[in-house]
Order: sequence, then C-alpha cells, then structure tokens
Amino acid sequence: MSEQEILLGQYRAVLSAAEAMRISARSGDWPTVASLSLRIRALTDQLRPERPELILGRQGNDERLSILTKLVHIDAEVRYLREPWLARTDALITPAVKPPGDPMAGIAAR
Repeated sequence: MSEQEILLGQYRAVLSAAEAMRISARSGDWPTVASLSLRIRALTDQLRPERPELILGRQGNDERLSILTKLVHIDAEVRYLREPWLARTDALITPAVKPPGDPMAGIAAR
C-alpha cells in the first residue's frame, strides 16, 4: 500500500468515526459521542504529515479537502446538538435579511 493510500485511509477513518458520532449525537447517546470523540482525537493525532498535499497529489488532496469540509459540518452539527442554546443565540444575533453586498449573502448555513 502506498503512502498516499495509507494517508487517505486515515482521513477516511476519521470521517467514518465522525459520521458515527453525528448519528449518536442525533439520538442523544452522549456517552458514545464522548467515546467517539476520543477515537477521533487518536486518529487525528496520527495525521500530522508536514505537507499532505505533496504526498497526496492533486486528486488525493481534493479528496482530503472534501473530507475536511465534511468534518467541519459534522462538528458544527454535533456542537449544536450538544449545546442547543447556541442555535438560539445564533438566531438572535444573525439578521434575518443580509445587507446588500454581504459576501455571505446567498450562502446557506449547514
């Protein structure tokens, strides 16, 4: 197995654990969320190459970036599920209509 395949496999393992964590959070199984969080931490501690884009090449790096984007969205959802008051606070401070010229206008929150 090449270094690229090993590294992408590690990223995929993190994503798989994060997806399981999201499912557990949605069902309110917080002990499993905590356990999976520790597992994700251990997996990400292994992901420390200095320049992953050099190891992965263009296609591999595109997949890595896609995985990282999914992880950010999963993390945000789990945080909102864990701390529902954040959603209420966000609703209070986020304007209902974005002002013209706002660079975030038209971008849906995930």
